[in-house]
This record gives sequence, C-alpha cells and structure tokens, in this order.
Amino acid sequence: MAGVAVVVTNPHGQVLLGWNPSRTCWELPAGKVEPGEAFEATAVRELGEETGLRAAEERVVLLGTLCDDSHGMTRVTEVARITEYSGEPQVLEPELIARWEWHTPSALRSLPQPLFTASAQALNTAWPGLLPDLPPASFTPRPVPADGGRLPFGEPPAAVRLRLRLAEDLTRAGWTRTPELRAAFQVVPRQAFLPEQSLGRAYANEAVATVITDDGRSSSSVSQPEMQAVMLDHGRLREGGHGLEIGGGGYNAALMTELVGATGSVTCVEYDPYVHRRTVRFLQETGYADRVRVVLGDGVHGAPEHLVPPGGFDTILVTVASMDIPPAWTAQLADGGRLVVPLRLGGYTRCVAFEKRGPLLTSTHVSTCGFVAMQGIGRWDDSPVPIGESGYGIRWEDTPPAPVDPLERALAGDPVELWTGVTVAGDESYETLQLWLTVTLPGFCRLTGDREEGPVLLPRNQDAAAMVSGGSLGCMTVRRIEHDDPTGRSLWEFGAQGFGPDAKDVADTVVRAVRAWDRDIRPATGPVLTVRPVTRHTEQLPAWHVIDKQHSRIVLTFPGHRHDTEPLPRSGDI
Repeated sequence: MAGVAVVVTNPHGQVLLGWNPSRTCWELPAGKVEPGEAFEATAVRELGEETGLRAAEERVVLLGTLCDDSHGMTRVTEVARITEYSGEPQVLEPELIARWEWHTPSALRSLPQPLFTASAQALNTAWPGLLPDLPPASFTPRPVPADGGRLPFGEPPAAVRLRLRLAEDLTRAGWTRTPELRAAFQVVPRQAFLPEQSLGRAYANEAVATVITDDGRSSSSVSQPEMQAVMLDHGRLREGGHGLEIGGGGYNAALMTELVGATGSVTCVEYDPYVHRRTVRFLQETGYADRVRVVLGDGVHGAPEHLVPPGGFDTILVTVASMDIPPAWTAQLADGGRLVVPLRLGGYTRCVAFEKRGPLLTSTHVSTCGFVAMQGIGRWDDSPVPIGESGYGIRWEDTPPAPVDPLERALAGDPVELWTGVTVAGDESYETLQLWLTVTLPGFCRLTGDREEGPVLLPRNQDAAAMVSGGSLGCMTVRRIEHDDPTGRSLWEFGAQGFGPDAKDVADTVVRAVRAWDRDIRPATGPVLTVRPVTRHTEQLPAWHVIDKQHSRIVLTFPGHRHDTEPLPRSGDI
C-alpha cells in the first residue's frame, strides 16, 4: 500500500488528529495515492476530502518516506507537512472519523487513547523523538529545499510570553549584555527544539536532555539558556560574521543565526545521525533551514573545507565537553576570532573563551560549567580504575596513571588527617582551587567511592582531588566547622588525608597546596590559559603549570602566584 500522511498544524502549532471509532485510536488525515498522482496532490486531496481544509499543492512540503509492515502489509507512506490552509475542520467521512481535534505536540505522549501506528511514525518524522517506543520503520528523508521548506511557524501566545520572560530574566541576571543577544533570545522559539517538553519546561533556565544512553547518561541536550548566553556573549558573534557550532540540536545555531543576520553564515557539525536529523527538522520547522548549514560528521575535524569562509570563522562554539583543542579548530579560526569550548582540565570542565593570535590561543574568560561529553574520535573513558576490593577508584585524565595495587594496602592502614585552617562559605565557589591542584599536585588524580563507607572523607556528590606518590595516596577533604560566618552562612574547612607509608608527606603536600592557593591565588583573578601546538616545546615553561594533551600544550598562568616561592614537589620527589 502506498499512501500519504498529512501533518497539518494551525497558527498555534497544534496538530490535527481524527478519532477513528472502528480502530479506537487517533490518526492523521491520510489516504492512498491514486495512479499517476503526485504525493503533493494526494496530500491536498485527502486533506480536503476528510476535513474540508483547503491547501495549495505548491505549499506542501514532503519530509520523506516511511516503510513499515506493522499491520501485516508492506506500507509505504510519504509524510507531507502543511502549515498553510483555509477553512475549519469538518467531519466529512463519519464512517471513518467521528471528530477532528487540534492537539499540542508535547501532549501526544499522554493521550488517553492510542495513536494509529502509521500516524505516530509520521509524527515522529515531523518531530523526531516526540513519540518513543514505536515499532521499527525505515525512513528516507528528503533533502531540505533551498528555501528551507516554506513552513511558516505557528506557536501559542503562552510560548511568546514565556520566551520574553526568559529573555528578561537573563537580562536582569546580567547574562545577555548586548541588545543583539537579548533580541535573539526574544525571537528564537526554544520550545520548537524541545517538542516533547511542556512549555514550562522548554522555557525553564535549565538544560534538557534529549538523548539518554542505555546506562542512563545524557549524550545530547539543549543547553541551559544562561550558559548559552555566556558562550554567545564571549564568542562575540556579530552582524555579518561567520560562526561554526560543534554539536547539534538546532536552538543554539538559531541563536547564532539571529546574531549574524542576513549577511553572515552559520555552520553546524553534529556527530550523531539521530541528532543531526532532529537538528535539520527543527531548523526547517522554525524557518532557519536555509540559513544554517548542518553537516553530519565528527566535530574534531571542524567544518568541511568548502564551508570554511575565507580567512576562517569569526567564532567557533563547541557545545560538547572536549578533552583537547584539535588542530582543525585553531586552523579554521580567523586571527582575532573567538573559540568558546567546555574544556576538560584534570577532569574538571571549564567554559573557556579563547582569542586567536597567530598560532596561539589565549583565554579571555574561564568559568565552571557542565556539558555532555564529545563523541567520535574525541570521546574518552572516565571510568575509574578500581583500587582492588576497597570500593574506591581513581580517575586519571591529564596525568600518566600510576600503579594502584599498592594503594589497596595503603587504604587498609590508619590515615593521617591534617587541616588547613582555610575555609569557604557554603555558597562560595572554589573552582580556581580545583585547577590549582590539577597543575601543582604531583601525580594528580580524582578519587571516587562511597562517602558513607570506608576511611576516606569524600566530599559530598563529587570526586576528591587527590595525588598518588609511590604506594601512598593523599586526598583533599572538607568538613563543616562549628561557627558560621557573621552573615550566617555555613563555613567549611579544607583538609587532607594521607594513606600509606608516606601518609604524612602526601597529606602535608595537599595542605601546602591549599594554603598556597588561599595566600596567592584566591585573592586574584582566575588563571589565564594559553593553548600552544603540541610541537612547540622549545621554550622553557614552568612545568607545574602545564597540562599536556594529545594535540596541544595548555599553560595555566595564575596572576597571584608568587613565582619566587619554591614550587611544590614533583612526582618522584617525595
């Protein structure tokens, strides 16, 4: 059987469904293709015969072809999308459809009655991911027309109110610092890129996972608006500029498109075929498809060469956490351009904005953040290395791993516990301390395990910064002290535990590092990061401030560091 299913939406973005009493389910307007009839003609004819709605064939957009056999026959269904029509739905074939109703897409998962399988698959073609757990079907998408598909976007008034409120909240909090950025958040409909979510969730200032892996992790998401505003602000994408996004979803690319205007360009590279298809569809739904070039590929390689503008991209935004700065990103960035990337440093993720000057990248902004991990070549495994049967594990990322077998014996002994006298308030960030320990502690690693079991006083809900030296383990810990500060905030004191034959020495090393941070680093601004090609090893660099990656050397310069002081001991010195 060959037919056409029609996904038609009204000016409020609601989709038309009919109740079929014989099948006891909801279904789309649909019907068989007559001999010699074009799919567009079938869509218009069936829509008129079943609902009385009138549409023009030239305003029909074909999304692609479904093939399935869920009802005992091989069925080929062309999915047609219509957003422009005249008239009101009527029951013209009561023997087939008892009534027609408009439904909000996000509510289709919770319909009290089921959807006809073929209609559900067609709806998932229009809004990938909207309806989970459907029988398998083969889908062949059609290329997006050069004009983007001519789909006027419809949405409810409530969505506009929520979008304006979100933009106002971001502005009031200081995240959208330019009129152009504020206008972008006021215009781009975030709910269109999250069709399975309610309007309230779509416009909440929080990240929303869109792909969950079998082990329960998010592998794709629409980022938190606050974080997107930070990245776009520091990316400095302007009218007429050329931007590259590494990572998909569509919403961020649409925001970038509003910033570059009609004279600029935006390219998006996405690794996951499903997310790529979702990105293409939602950009088409919202009218951005002819303004964003979406490429299926590994973002480590940057954009295909034929899409790189002369002189390079003005801005590259990476919306997945990356372990390194691949050479392609630096090569494709214009001199003076900005690269904004969630960069892993010692296992901690930081949103870093870099400016390119010659072969070097120098940071202009560093802040804490959280992003899903990069896939493809840039993927990494952060699974902890178990320390025997102790229940603890160690995560190594930017430090050569050391043998962990002796550490099981170390943890079985009595620990040495030291306290630093250095405190932080409960709502105070100590993100610079994490980076400081990453580059100053010899044998740096992160210790993980059950906080409630065993001898290690692990911080709540996070790994402990730690170091390994021979058969000894030192780790930072924290405890709440009895007296709050004068403002009534809770205070926490940093300490250290040492295990193994050199327990006192490793604990003391951690304590000295924390006190050095409190004395020199804490009062100053955060570190400046300089990214150098991995081949540039000729100049002398302070080794305890360098993180060597596969493709780059990252030098951390702490403005408050007293370089005349003796550095902390390196691996093997203890």
